[in-house]
Amino acid sequence: MLKHLFINPEQIVLKTGHLVRLDNERSNYISRVLRARKGDSFVVFDGSGSTCLATVETSISGKTELSLGDVQPVPNKDGELILLASVISHGLEDLVQKATELGVTRIVIAPSSRSQLKKPRIDRLKKIVISACEQSLRMWLPELELQNNIIDVFQTITCQQKLIGDTSVSQPSIIKPQNTCLAIGPEGGWTKDEIVSAKLNGFSPIGMGPLTLRSTTAATVALGLIRHANQWLKPIV
Repeated sequence: MLKHLFINPEQIVLKTGHLVRLDNERSNYISRVLRARKGDSFVVFDGSGSTCLATVETSISGKTELSLGDVQPVPNKDGELILLASVISHGLEDLVQKATELGVTRIVIAPSSRSQLKKPRIDRLKKIVISACEQSLRMWLPELELQNNIIDVFQTITCQQKLIGDTSVSQPSIIKPQNTCLAIGPEGGWTKDEIVSAKLNGFSPIGMGPLTLRSTTAATVALGLIRHANQWLKPIV
């Protein structure tokens, strides 16, 4: 299987038959990490709807040129899967990686009363998203945004199904095959006011069973259950 490679559309526009030169960071990645040589091929994508086969014409440190094949549109995401993340900082990068690999289409990061969330490095998180898309062969990058308050975010979500991880719920909830938003809080749990606000805005508590899980683990399990409820038949690209 050919490796997938993200091309930033703000720097390079994918056009059939064009020869493009990558920036230093991408060039070094291809030549040093992937050890690509002249004649090697990749599937390149711009994260917003276009992809093509690309062949390496030149590959040396800091200078890589690709010839682009027939550029094709990628069907837009089939379903909406939103993750509201309010976890402590050291688990955030791992959560963003796993959420991207599991097909989340939008990741909203917002502090809660117990999250002790330092302002994330958005540039670092974007690189993690790109790497996870390349790994999981996703063609569309999920949206990534920072908000100031999780309660305010609860009021803006319009998904058909809204779920919130709640440690006081011991039994897993019934998950329907619908567009879904999942809210995952810090390991200290949500406050009473946050749970009340979520419920007032249509969120249903979801439990992970009797085990106490870290936030990243709980999110991974819940996202897997949501994808399973959709029978994994409509991949979210």
